[in-house]
Amino acid sequence: MRLIKGLIMGALALAVLFIGIMFAIHNTQPLALDLVVFKLPELSASLWLMISFFSGGLLGIALSIFMLLQMKARLLTLRRQLNQSNTELSKLRTSVIKQDS
Repeated sequence: MRLIKGLIMGALALAVLFIGIMFAIHNTQPLALDLVVFKLPELSASLWLMISFFSGGLLGIALSIFMLLQMKARLLTLRRQLNQSNTELSKLRTSVIKQDS
């Protein structure tokens, strides 16, 4: 099963690589991007699209990591509160048992 999964993933990687190479070959027109404030240099259309794709992916990963760190911090806080509540509950239970005796 692991071998089949590896073969399928390898075939998909080769297909994506092939499509990327074909895309780059067929989109060689020079293109300058004007971002209102400043103008970026002329590069091929395929290169600009690949740069935007990868920068978007990196930005998505960075934001995901930021959100993950926030959730881990919240989880740590909630676990600490739960431990304090359990400790307090244990103390209250033992104090009730001592008072009944």
